[in-house]
Order: sequence, then structure tokens, then C-alpha cells
Amino acid sequence: MAKTIYYVSVATGIIEQKQAMEDSANFTHEFVVEATETEINTLRNLFEKEATTEETTFKRAPIPYKTADHDPATEEFNGDILNIYRFLYEIGTAETKQHIEKMGILPRLLSPDYHHEGYEEQKTKA
Repeated sequence: MAKTIYYVSVATGIIEQKQAMEDSANFTHEFVVEATETEINTLRNLFEKEATTEETTFKRAPIPYKTADHDPATEEFNGDILNIYRFLYEIGTAETKQHIEKMGILPRLLSPDYHHEGYEEQKTKA
């Protein structure tokens, strides 16, 4: 299956086949990918899932007594974002891969079992 160049913005969830602006200072995308139609559909599905979980975390945000630590909705949203970046890294151009590497999230992308210090599973006393 033939691959096509797409311009992707994670911030807005937009996938375009043409650059909106020819001036590089005004690009509306962060990443360039070379993808098949199937891969772009996968990326669209990842963006749709992320938008749904973002809405759930947004609804939970104003609850004053509930923190985001270990909140299932927040953890799912973070996982969705990492899945988007992981997939962008897979289908991205060399520049896209380099950009994602510079973001410093690659260890979490390559090792989905990554956990921050202090967030180990708590053992409960019986």
C-alpha cells in the first residue's frame, strides 16, 4: 500500500495532507509522517480515544477533594497521549523521530511499564 505525507498536530488532533501555511514559521503542525491509509485511520482512532478520555478528565477536574494521583481517567489519558507519540514515532519521518527523541519521552514510549519513583504499588496490611 502506498504511503502519503501527512502533517499532524497533537495539540489539536488535526491530520492534514497539505501544509496550511507555506511559511515555516507559521506551520500548524508539529509532526510529519509517511503513512498508509490504514495507518492514518489508526492515528485518527488514537486521537478520538484521547479526546474521549480528555473529556472525562475535564469533568473530574473541578472536584476539589479528588486528586489526579492514581486517578484512572488521568492515567488512561496519559496512556493515550503516550500511545499517540509512540505511533507517531513509528510512522514519522526522520525529523519527526528526532523531534520526539528530543522531547525526552522516549524512555516511556519504549518501555510502557515505566513508573515514577514513589508510585510503586502499595502493599496493604492484612
